[in-house]
Amino acid sequence: MNTIIIEKIIDFVRFVGSGACHQNPQLSFFDGSLYMPVCSRCTGIYIGFIFSIIVILVLERKVKTSIPSFKIITALIIFAFFMGLDSILAALRIIEPNNYARLITGYLVGWFIAILLLPLKNSVMWKTGIEKQYLDNKLRFILWVVAGIAIILLFYFTFKKMLFVWGLLSLAGEILLIAYLLLILIFALSRRIKNTVTTLGRYLLFLMAAIFISSGFLALSAFLKTIIS
Repeated sequence: MNTIIIEKIIDFVRFVGSGACHQNPQLSFFDGSLYMPVCSRCTGIYIGFIFSIIVILVLERKVKTSIPSFKIITALIIFAFFMGLDSILAALRIIEPNNYARLITGYLVGWFIAILLLPLKNSVMWKTGIEKQYLDNKLRFILWVVAGIAIILLFYFTFKKMLFVWGLLSLAGEILLIAYLLLILIFALSRRIKNTVTTLGRYLLFLMAAIFISSGFLALSAFLKTIIS
């Protein structure tokens, strides 16, 4: 692909990414010429989220509605605590910001939050769902963890050569995460549509609508930031 075209696409992706990220160059990964569309912490969160969703759905192509076990929720809380602690200590200049530490703490939160939001979304959308937890099988859980390790290692060894691809994936994760939150909020608050989804086609229709709204929200937020600044 032509380098100029790639740069134009990256510029657009960075513009949309700015809708929910400060994009501080010093806190973002780059390949020597181009920066990621979101900072290192956001990169970790969004890449972790989208790949975790993909791995879960590959391992279990079922609609499950039970929230994860107490152990998984506890792990998520611990990872979120360390992510917040890293952010606070860096803001207070107690420690120097480290992009790899930011990536890892964000990635762990994104990876684990997927297994919480997926069944929550299913529980308010689907009329008929399986009241079981995702990855309740030990082997599938281990495969999920191994996949998480493999993906973050893949990012570490390839992001400088594949920044364009990883940039697109991080933006896709950002859009998907916001779309999931929108679906959970809208279906939970609306008695009219709550638990009305019965077919894959109807589900995909709602999901695509949420993705469209999520993208529009990020673009509008990015536009407003340019006006304010």
